[in-house]
Amino acid sequence: MKKNVLTSIVSIISYLLALVPLVTLAISWSSIPAVVPVHIGFDGKIDRWGSKWELIIVAVIIAVLFISIVTALRLSFLSNNKKTVHVSKKGWSKGVFSAYLSFILMEIIVDVLLIIFFGTVHANPVSMNRIISSGAGVILIIFGNIAPLLSIPSWFGLHFPKLRSQAKVESFVSQSAGFSALFFGIICIVLSFIVPLQYCGIIAFLCYVLSFILIMILWLVALRTMHDD
Repeated sequence: MKKNVLTSIVSIISYLLALVPLVTLAISWSSIPAVVPVHIGFDGKIDRWGSKWELIIVAVIIAVLFISIVTALRLSFLSNNKKTVHVSKKGWSKGVFSAYLSFILMEIIVDVLLIIFFGTVHANPVSMNRIISSGAGVILIIFGNIAPLLSIPSWFGLHFPKLRSQAKVESFVSQSAGFSALFFGIICIVLSFIVPLQYCGIIAFLCYVLSFILIMILWLVALRTMHDD
């Protein structure tokens, strides 16, 4: 019952996020000029101009795509077809819920990019370095929320029988991984708008590396100090 409620909540959140591109465009429509840059390269330079009506097409396509994916996830959760996928009901629900969270991550990243684009395309140049760096931080934050729900060894493709046999240790590592990713994700986003442009990529890379290192350190400490009763 609890899982059904949570899934319904994330479904609603996903549907609302799917409408963000249209809402953002509607809010900024009056201030967007008739001719706008419709594509910006990774070097931050505009390489194609077009009518602002093209932005509506983009927003509609994204909204329809997102709504379709959310609906597919919702139907997948409701069907719980265990005849083709040999997993328990709990495992199935957990997998679908994790898929929801991962999809919400993608929605947030796309929505943030569109908000920045629609909000600054007619006033200020868009810095792809800052967008990519802050987007990397968002990925870490979402991973930080998903990690406690999953098995850490499966995320990294590592298989340690000793860890698998200690439920308390594995739970601690999962929670620690969530905290580490969340912490460095926030740092990555904040620094993306503070440091000079040329260092944005380095900051994002370091945040990912340091997050992984912290997880490994906590993992080793837990293996040596924690034991199941």
